[in-house]
Amino acid sequence: MQLFINDVPLVVVNQAEIQSTDHFDLVVNGSAEISDAIFQDDLLVKNPNKKTLEDLLTHILNKKYKNLSSITISTSSAEDTIEHLRGKFKTIRAAGGLVVKDGKYLLIYRLKKWDLPKGKLEKGEKIHEGARREVEEECCVKVAVKEKICDTWHTYTLKGSRRIKETAWYVMDCLDDSQMRPQQEEDIEDVRWMARTEVKEAMYNTYPSIRFVFKEYFKTAKEMS
Repeated sequence: MQLFINDVPLVVVNQAEIQSTDHFDLVVNGSAEISDAIFQDDLLVKNPNKKTLEDLLTHILNKKYKNLSSITISTSSAEDTIEHLRGKFKTIRAAGGLVVKDGKYLLIYRLKKWDLPKGKLEKGEKIHEGARREVEEECCVKVAVKEKICDTWHTYTLKGSRRIKETAWYVMDCLDDSQMRPQQEEDIEDVRWMARTEVKEAMYNTYPSIRFVFKEYFKTAKEMS
């Protein structure tokens, strides 16, 4: 599960997956008291109980820690911990796409950041169909959905309600971009094809979840080449 809370990646793994703690800057026992002081660099929390998990969530949901790079939680059952975390939020399902054409990638500029087109699924809508619809609406292009890249989860609070947006990401081929333009009513200012070198530059002004999607895409593309 690749979860982003206030743009900080949080990963849950089984204890057996942690062979060494050398690459973590701080290791905290799961029964320790949670305080602001621990939220820095790459943090590992080992086998937290439910109270510790709740305290951890409360801190990172309510405050942005500028010096915090990542959080890893190791538990005896990653699956149970993930389900416990997901139960703390109302789930919103969304989908989006990474559109490819002649070695270039389609990005949108929204809210002063480079992003990928995506949006919430409509009631009863299949995930891949929602992904295609959102991309076509936000960029005014025609696309064909191909293989899935990954899922991302990110959290936010709306009217006091904790929410987690689960987004499915797909590779897409561009069929027609002759009418391409930004959907301004969705606060999109620009839609642009970028070469890989340009994408690399754009990643300095995007969200961690979008960097993760590109990383997973390029990793898969390399394995298939």
